[in-house]
Amino acid sequence: MKKLDLKKMKLPLSKKKYQKLRDAIKTRKVKWMDMSVDLMYAYQDFWRFQHQRNINNSIDD
Repeated sequence: MKKLDLKKMKLPLSKKKYQKLRDAIKTRKVKWMDMSVDLMYAYQDFWRFQHQRNINNSIDD
């Protein structure tokens, strides 16, 4: 996996960009300290949205 260029990443995060960023964080290609504050908050907001949607889907079932 090539290193992700954080300066070229534009906000808002799409699902595809979020997946790339999440994979890069998990494989330690990207560190939290390297991310801008806006990108960090966008990542956390997207994570919360996905997490809440998964919880709501499991409650509906």
